[in-house]
Amino acid sequence: MLLLLFSLSHTFSSAQAPPVKQWDKTYGGSSYDLLYSLQQTSDGGYVLGGTSQSGKSGNKNTDSKGGSDYWVVKTDANGKKQWERTFGGTYTEDLRSLQQTSDGGYILGGSSNSVTPTVYSQYWVVKIDSNGVKQWDRAFGEVRQEDQLKSVQQTTDGGYILGGYTGCLGYCGAKYYVVKIDANGNMQWEKNYKSTGDDALYSLQQTSDGGYILGGIMHAGYVYKNTYPSHPWIIKIDAKGNEQWDKTFEDYYYNSLPSIKQTLDGGYIFGAYFYLSTDYQIIKTDANGNEQWSKNYGGDNHVELRSLQQTSDGGYILGSYSSSGVSRDKTDTSRGGYDYWIVKTDADGNKQWDQTYGGNGDDQLNSLQQTADGGFILGGGSYSGFNGDKTDTSRGGNDYWIVKLSSPKPLLTINNVSITEGNSGQTQLKFRVHLSTASTQTIKVHYTTKDGTAKAPSDYTATSGTLTFMPGVQNKNVTVLVNGDVQCEGDEVFKVMLSNPVNAALKDSIGKGTILNDDGSCMVSTSTLMKADVNGHAAVVVTPNPASNMVNIRISGISGSTAIQLISLQGKVLRTIKTQSGTSEQFNVADIASGTYFLAVMDEQGNKQTVKVVVVH
Repeated sequence: MLLLLFSLSHTFSSAQAPPVKQWDKTYGGSSYDLLYSLQQTSDGGYVLGGTSQSGKSGNKNTDSKGGSDYWVVKTDANGKKQWERTFGGTYTEDLRSLQQTSDGGYILGGSSNSVTPTVYSQYWVVKIDSNGVKQWDRAFGEVRQEDQLKSVQQTTDGGYILGGYTGCLGYCGAKYYVVKIDANGNMQWEKNYKSTGDDALYSLQQTSDGGYILGGIMHAGYVYKNTYPSHPWIIKIDAKGNEQWDKTFEDYYYNSLPSIKQTLDGGYIFGAYFYLSTDYQIIKTDANGNEQWSKNYGGDNHVELRSLQQTSDGGYILGSYSSSGVSRDKTDTSRGGYDYWIVKTDADGNKQWDQTYGGNGDDQLNSLQQTADGGFILGGGSYSGFNGDKTDTSRGGNDYWIVKLSSPKPLLTINNVSITEGNSGQTQLKFRVHLSTASTQTIKVHYTTKDGTAKAPSDYTATSGTLTFMPGVQNKNVTVLVNGDVQCEGDEVFKVMLSNPVNAALKDSIGKGTILNDDGSCMVSTSTLMKADVNGHAAVVVTPNPASNMVNIRISGISGSTAIQLISLQGKVLRTIKTQSGTSEQFNVADIASGTYFLAVMDEQGNKQTVKVVVVH
């Protein structure tokens, strides 16, 4: 009978090997340029949007319009600039959000105080075509208020939803301010949402039911005066802006909630941080806004979360900037000042890996996205020159800095497995090689066996080769042939070694194969074991084995008379003879049924040796 025993010493997790940097690019002029939003485009390139105070200088080829302007840069898939555009007025424009639209163009959203001189600032939305040529622009807001647009998104009807807040923070009556416009920028409706204090909306998204989820902070701004605690506040509204429900998270004290997203299960994920705190928090809710879990991530110094997204494997990618070195959740050294810091989690918020990117100056990550190849694009601002992870010189003050990362590699593991060797022939021992996540790429890994106490070719057949995992496949087997025998020996071990993975990384590269002895006890002694002969051979040798007629028994290294018994597995004595040491005796097994038996040899002192004999007819 064959028995396969699979070890539980290796558990197959959904862990990943961290990605690697593929390239980075710097764009900027001689003054201050800060990227707030980026997106991969339908042609595989990228669109970058933010605020620029630079004129034509560095690698910025457009003139300044005034104090600060919207600055949009379009690149190809390798980050090479294809075109750029500057939009602005006499005073200050602050671009915070952009998105490629269904017609191949782009929608830009932020704030401006150049449009209407009688207001402090307004929402300013600019629609451009696929080449960056302006098609129209619109301004929205309340007279003599600070209207800060933080998020813009195209809606399923072809229009747009705008979200931010109106009013200043800190005793100025700030409130969530949401505007719905049609495809041509004409207002369809506007809504305010307000608590008893100042409230700041930072993020919104259209939901699968056609409504919207809003995420921000209640009592924002009061934290500076230590008057009221500030809490995350999320609101669910329908397609017309009517409130369906709202949730506050009063156990948490934060004053920025930069991102909220609907998740694949219909719930929501959002992140928040407190100024000058050493960690940030992500909170997962169900479809009704009820908290399911929360996680904190941080180091020993300041960190600010700026972006998050659910990834294709159901987990999350979190983007922040941090001044910490190796500490707590942060496993990489500081590059100098603030660095980009990204954390990858599984679907339950458990960290899988983290990475740091930066130069010797301050680098502020503001936006990230998973790309079509499974990698990531990171974007923000950098004061660093050519050092650390930054491979380009500074263009002046602060510059746009984008970093492209490869897809995280899935991990390969191999399990431990055991088998009872059997009495004859060969048995397949199968090692399971597992890929932690299904991949869109073809994955290969080399394998080879290695002797331990089990030796090839006597105990098993050595083998080597290459396993190929086609896209979507997660499991493959390495099969090793184990030789059955009737020799008295202990359990024996050999190994299967994995090496040279392609498009994957090794987590557990060694699988242990154990051949379990089923030949009984080789030496069973009531006092001392029988002595071996002068050549070190066992005191009893049986040939042939397996046998069909006569069994030859050679006995050596024993003085005095010896009793020999042939015993069935049930303990019944079938044959008994007495002989002298150094002689050869025979048993005729022609009349005994095929099967496994024991040959017991005992000397006058009671020392006993047992040998397994197999009868085959």
